[in-house]
Amino acid sequence: MKTYNNENIQDEMPVMLIVEDDEDMRFFISDHFSDAYRVHTAVNGSDGMRKALEIIPDIIISDVMMPEMSGIDMCRHLKENKVSSHIPIVLLTARDSEMAVIEGYQVDADDYISKPFSTDLLEVRTRNLLKNRKRLRDCFLAACLGNAVQNKNNTGMDHQFMNELTLFIETNIDEPVLNVEKLSDKLNMSRVSLYRKIKSLTGLSVIEFIREYKIKKAAELLLQSTYNVNEVCYKTGFTDVDYFRKCFKLQYGLSPKEYACSKRVALRFV
Repeated sequence: MKTYNNENIQDEMPVMLIVEDDEDMRFFISDHFSDAYRVHTAVNGSDGMRKALEIIPDIIISDVMMPEMSGIDMCRHLKENKVSSHIPIVLLTARDSEMAVIEGYQVDADDYISKPFSTDLLEVRTRNLLKNRKRLRDCFLAACLGNAVQNKNNTGMDHQFMNELTLFIETNIDEPVLNVEKLSDKLNMSRVSLYRKIKSLTGLSVIEFIREYKIKKAAELLLQSTYNVNEVCYKTGFTDVDYFRKCFKLQYGLSPKEYACSKRVALRFV
């Protein structure tokens, strides 16, 4: 009997990609997870890499020994690609040896399970990987917004991607039309890939992340005592002052004016 507890994994059903050349095994794994995940399948590593870059799944379960491209090579390519580097990958293998495990971890596989395996074990491992990724989102988001130390559990590729993203937003902070199209062109990614990448790393949509970054910048400007609320609004790319005030209060719980006053008062007693 299948047992799942999807609480605190994702707000929507997560997407799983199963890469397995054996048809019976592919169907067996797919059927087991189909109630809790939106399952896609691929027949080898080459097919798996193509589909992974197309759908950007939340997690990948892959066999190691396959024709055309092995699971090891697929994992290496996906982890080296900024579009897919964040995706947790579980490798399955019939080779029960220390060298096989080392080979898997050398290509940054997130977990490694030997065949034959227990479906309960595979289920728990995949669920925990997704839970851990969600818990890391808040830390990574805070780091990207300048409020926390860098998160060592996210890859260097992920940090590089977010650095490119935040640098572009910072450089164009006063641009009213800073949208998904401009970012996808700048980062050389499709709109869908960009959306799923940012959503996976921060828990926010692209538009939400841009807005939060702009509001964070607005808060910094308000503390400088150089600009009034209207000037800060326009300097951060907002064209509607009322909308700016609404967004600011949603993020900080205070109006821009209240925030500036309260922070300045607090600083006097530091």
